[in-house]
Amino acid sequence: MVEYRPLIISDSHIHDRADEIPAEFIDILRSGSYEVVAHAGDLVDPDVLSLVKSLGKRQYIVKGNMDSSTCLGKPCLRWAM
Repeated sequence: MVEYRPLIISDSHIHDRADEIPAEFIDILRSGSYEVVAHAGDLVDPDVLSLVKSLGKRQYIVKGNMDSSTCLGKPCLRWAM
């Protein structure tokens, strides 16, 4: 049996509604080894993109209503790193 570990997060709103992701959540996020990480919208800041990129082998970002029209410089709706 192959273990497949996805991580799905969303609505971080960093620097819009909060200054940073709380340390206890960072510890939980970094405690796993994920094949795929999906951020399901409202990433808002490049700092969160850097975090998402560090958490798994493949990342998918979905544009939220608070994300810019360019999705932090990448094509919108859905893109993979």
